[in-house]
Amino acid sequence: MMSSAGMKALRFSKPDRAWIRAWLPLLVLLLGLSSMFVFGNDRGHWYRPGAHDGISSQSMALAANLSPEHNFLMFLQRLDSTYHPYNRFPVGTYALIKLAILPLGNDLSAQIWVGRLLMLLLTAAGAVLAYLALRRLTGSGWIASAATMAAFSSYYVLYYNDMVSTQVTGIFGILLTFHGMVVFEQDGRFRQLLVKTCAAVLLGWHVMALVLPFVVLGLAVTLVRSYSPRTTGGVVSGIRSSVITALSSRYVRYGAIAGAFCAAVMAFNIANEYLALDREVPLTRLPTVMSYTARLGVDDQITSEQASRLAWGPYLREQVSRIGRMSTPYFVEQRRRGRPLSLDIPGLSFAQQETGDAGHLPLQRAALPLLAGLTGVFVMAVSAAGLFFMRHKLLIATLLLAGWCWVIPMRTFAGTHEFETLFHIGTTLVFFTSGLLLVRWLVRREWVIGVLAVAAAG
Repeated sequence: MMSSAGMKALRFSKPDRAWIRAWLPLLVLLLGLSSMFVFGNDRGHWYRPGAHDGISSQSMALAANLSPEHNFLMFLQRLDSTYHPYNRFPVGTYALIKLAILPLGNDLSAQIWVGRLLMLLLTAAGAVLAYLALRRLTGSGWIASAATMAAFSSYYVLYYNDMVSTQVTGIFGILLTFHGMVVFEQDGRFRQLLVKTCAAVLLGWHVMALVLPFVVLGLAVTLVRSYSPRTTGGVVSGIRSSVITALSSRYVRYGAIAGAFCAAVMAFNIANEYLALDREVPLTRLPTVMSYTARLGVDDQITSEQASRLAWGPYLREQVSRIGRMSTPYFVEQRRRGRPLSLDIPGLSFAQQETGDAGHLPLQRAALPLLAGLTGVFVMAVSAAGLFFMRHKLLIATLLLAGWCWVIPMRTFAGTHEFETLFHIGTTLVFFTSGLLLVRWLVRREWVIGVLAVAAAG
């Protein structure tokens, strides 16, 4: 006969409900993200004409050519000892792709498949980072899970998530840095923020649009908090003391380090290109420098038709409309476009139909639908309202402003490439988080949010 102690040892232990409550929201999120790896065409081939395939092919070529033999120069081809450089973006994205395809030899189909798989993995990793950051900010795993899945279920994200490009890795870099900002604000850990930011800079310049509002708003908050008119020297002394405190804060130190690192990476690209062209091309005429000036709109390379299309009024209205579409689920956008409900669009690219053969906006295009514009206004209004009742207002405001801090200075580039809409991801995250917090406040039942999260996984 087995003793009672032995019988107890054979019994199954009861599941730890606390553990389930803590991890179930993340598991539901991962289940939803897994659909990105299941649905789609044969990712070992180019099947999305237009910007999607063009940029992916370009990125794969840059990664394949990256090597110490060429001093890690990013170039598309080399003819008769003459390079055709393309050093506009940091080397990190192409280095990751190079490492991923290195064991595959000359199997181009396998290289394409691995390149796209890498982008999907980084998209999923970015979503997990967004979840971890929102869970810290809201104190609710279900709200973080549902908001993240809703934000990552838009047409833009699900269409461009396997485009091999710095845009996809840039989204990951932004969310990696934002998670670092949340940890810094809550736990005071400064070093991890610096490491994450520098890693994000190596993946794309886009992260600087997140760094800028964080530093400016952090500096403003420090100024207000440190000001005290009751100091011995009166108001003037109080202002002086407040300014000194702000300038010596870690926000300024962080901005200086991030800016210096970004400038160093950019200088490396330009110097490398200058040397590769045998110093025969003036610095101001280097392809990379000319690209930067064109993207910032400080030269005369845009036509009069493009200038009217990129005028501030139409441009800003279009960005609001894009925010509306960025907050619209994939299947809703599919129906609006009159296409079958599927997670792939064989033979026709969204960029091609919406923006033309090269992924650029046509010079003459009909006005954007009114519904998308109204949706964008609603999303921005709800997000701004959420700023008032959510904790950690500095971080929420930073997330809201990041997209605008990119598309405004980069108007010429963002206005002619619709996939740049991806960088409004911060606004959609705040929008869905605000809405879910409102729902929880109204119903006061956490399980309702869990149901919404499961629905969002669909």
